[in-house]
Amino acid sequence: MQLQVELYVLSFLLKGQVDSSDLLTMVMMRMVEVEKVRWVREHQSICTGGDERSHATMERILLEQHRDRSRMEMSMYSQAIEHWEQHLMCELL
Repeated sequence: MQLQVELYVLSFLLKGQVDSSDLLTMVMMRMVEVEKVRWVREHQSICTGGDERSHATMERILLEQHRDRSRMEMSMYSQAIEHWEQHLMCELL
């Protein structure tokens, strides 16, 4: 449910402000990220005696993917703000 709300807000704020393919990519990246986190948590709860190095590596990969998605999201919000500011300036002139 939280993911649905998050993605709805993201698409509401950015729709028409950024390239739609970028927005779709962002949504897909977020959905994959949530699924991977769920899988890792499930795997860790089953394999409590597992290899700590393997778990640490997976968590690092997830963090790096989250960082990359966050950078892309930040760029898209910056584009939307720039688009909004240009629209506001045109209305004022």
